[in-house]
Amino acid sequence: MKRMLAFLLAVTAVLVLSVSCTTPSAPPSVSIPQLGDFTITESETPTDYVLISMTDGSGILIELYPDIAPITVQNFKNLVSRYFYDGTIFHRVISGFMIQGGDSDGDGIGGSDKTIKGEFAANGVNNPLSHKRGVISMARTSNSYNSASSQFFIVHQDSTYLDGQYAAFGRVIAGIETVDKIAAVSTNASNRPLVAQTMESIRFVTLGSLADSTESDSAQTTEPPVSSFDESLVLESEEPTNYVWITMEDGSDMLIELYPDIAPITVQNFKDLVSQRFYDGVTFHRIISGFMIQGGDPDGDGIGGSDTTIKGEFAANGVNNPLSHTRGVISMARTSNSYNSASSQFFIVHRDSTYLDGQYAAFGRVIAGIETVDKIAAVSTGYGDRPLTEQKMAAVRFATLVTEDESTEADSFEADSSEAVTTDAVSSNS
Repeated sequence: MKRMLAFLLAVTAVLVLSVSCTTPSAPPSVSIPQLGDFTITESETPTDYVLISMTDGSGILIELYPDIAPITVQNFKNLVSRYFYDGTIFHRVISGFMIQGGDSDGDGIGGSDKTIKGEFAANGVNNPLSHKRGVISMARTSNSYNSASSQFFIVHQDSTYLDGQYAAFGRVIAGIETVDKIAAVSTNASNRPLVAQTMESIRFVTLGSLADSTESDSAQTTEPPVSSFDESLVLESEEPTNYVWITMEDGSDMLIELYPDIAPITVQNFKDLVSQRFYDGVTFHRIISGFMIQGGDPDGDGIGGSDTTIKGEFAANGVNNPLSHTRGVISMARTSNSYNSASSQFFIVHRDSTYLDGQYAAFGRVIAGIETVDKIAAVSTGYGDRPLTEQKMAAVRFATLVTEDESTEADSFEADSSEAVTTDAVSSNS
């Protein structure tokens, strides 16, 4: 295995450190491609999102994980801030494995003027990020754990045998098709592309709000349209059920079905918190349009939770969870360095984010009110993806769904009375 790793990722036995980069007084003018469902804006200050713009106009959007690999992320950010990567190439391409770049010389033996500690298990550092498709990780010399400099690679297809040996530090969240395109180019015997794959630039970016049409919403989801439940009455239940109704402070709402057969521990934890009225008055504190809306932190700053943490019910933690992170799915947030750190914070997927599968505990789905998710996702945000206008949950309650044909009291409700029923039900126990 050591010989295989050396063959696949060794850049040389000795890393050349002679190249420096003079920081320009102003950023060079670059194009910012728009990828997938994200509205991308260049940021003058470092963020946890970087955009690789290729000279052919394509791009790769990457989220960095400083909680997992703080030294690696800071080194990468420092290089991006210096425009170090502008004009460099992906000099080594192995389809089905990875694409490697970041060498200022372009020959596989160059680097920056600094090497860093390797943040991976073999070097005494816990790094839970697995080398799955789309993960970005640092290249290094085969004979030194602490030789990573500027060269990085993006995993083309799952290569989990690298786990514990290389410092993974982020993930492609849009533009994976660009990785596929680069991986598909013809190469020579040394895996060097016959046609240069040049990065025009790497820039920090922020992810803004979308102005999607109803038609595009329908076209971009892989799930069936969410039912509006026009033929049902939604009533508050005093006993726990597998349906919860989130009512926002502005009167909008969403109905979620929980799946205890898929994630029993997660669902029970969520039900316990709902029973305690834990979520009443809590906000959606982190919003990334085209990705997800996150809430459930009583402190509202992204680091709070309840007094209980639970086992993460997902594949990377040894639990089969077949629920994919498609539009409308609800899943548990956790700290990036611990699989069993989920507490009260959850997120609702705005657009299909299936690369999260196996890493986070999905446990339910929005079955009505997806337009409320869209509305929240569209608000303006500031630093840390925090909404500029507070998005507060007035109440989260258990609900029952009663069709008019089944309800003995159906005659007492008008066809358009569901909003009044919901409001009355919530306020009766407030």
